[in-house]
Amino acid sequence: MGSINFKNKLVLRDKSYGLERRQNLTKEELSNSSPLPNPVTYEDIDEAFKKWVEDELDISYEGKKLPTYTLFSNQRFSEYLQMWEHVDEKKNPVLNFKTVTRESNPQTGTINDVTKNIPGEQTFLMKRVEARDKNDRKYYIDYRMKQPLGVDFRYIVSVMTNKYELLNQFNQAIQEKFKAITAYFRPKGHFMSMNLESVSDESVYNIDDRQFYSQSASILVKAYIIPEDYFVVEEKPAMRILGFDMEERKETYADIEEGAIVCPENDFYYKPITVTMSFAPCDDKIKFVIDTNFTIKEIEYENVFSFVFKVNDEIINIKEIISRGETFTVKENDEIKIKKLGKKNSVKTAMIILKGYNKDVVYDIKKNDGYNQTGEDIIVENI
Repeated sequence: MGSINFKNKLVLRDKSYGLERRQNLTKEELSNSSPLPNPVTYEDIDEAFKKWVEDELDISYEGKKLPTYTLFSNQRFSEYLQMWEHVDEKKNPVLNFKTVTRESNPQTGTINDVTKNIPGEQTFLMKRVEARDKNDRKYYIDYRMKQPLGVDFRYIVSVMTNKYELLNQFNQAIQEKFKAITAYFRPKGHFMSMNLESVSDESVYNIDDRQFYSQSASILVKAYIIPEDYFVVEEKPAMRILGFDMEERKETYADIEEGAIVCPENDFYYKPITVTMSFAPCDDKIKFVIDTNFTIKEIEYENVFSFVFKVNDEIINIKEIISRGETFTVKENDEIKIKKLGKKNSVKTAMIILKGYNKDVVYDIKKNDGYNQTGEDIIVENI
């Protein structure tokens, strides 16, 4: 009988590592999460940068951590000392501290290089949530937002000291933080990058016959802001059929027909779906939220020259995809927008028909005795 190896020594760890740690981080980030990110403003970025200087550029002297003060303009330090509040009992300025200064004219952001890629007031879908009203009717809540606005901030971090060795500590701390070229901090949970531009000025200053030293580091922050008014919350009804007359259907509508008659090549086939969009004489757009997964395989259109197809506001060249013999899948709760481009006959109804299937539902032709599409013998699989 072969020997069996047992693990008779358990190693207890006070922290997690690897995959376990990454999973824990995800849970921490999402524990109180919202469909929308936190708004972030100039003030939030200034506050977070000052905290980064306090925590990460940690310099101590005689067991005391050097304090960090904020200067709100690029005035000369000698001028600033004239109104300095931190003085000793002899009214002399207390030295050995750090300062943070920001240029008062932030420049256009270069976080995406110099591109200007989203014109206008376009918003982007972040999440769609299903809800029900007091009459138990289903509707959707869309959480949308505009693209964040890129802004470049230039901060000057300085150390003021009468101890020359503290300049070495400051310079070493700066070089250590930027040894990977780019460092990061997190205003309101948003990661923003920093680059060290220069370290300068080891001049000797004299104020009231007291000698002190100063060294400064120029840091470029490639930031972005998200004001609260960049967020949009919309409520939309869940409809398969949009506005039609029961007798003649003269208005614009979208109709989803599931389980349409097909001639399968084998005994098992996916659940067929046909989406028919009919346009009233004066309408050229249609919008609806689809309530099923739908893989589009064929396109037919009548009395239409062409059309624009969007899924969650993203333009999809569906005709080119189909022409290559490929398919395209829209997911349940996706918002579909279609705009027709021109009519061949101004009187005749314009129609666009999408044909395909739902890969999550499979029919067995033998059990259904031909083409019985009642759904009673549907085999549901995760494919």
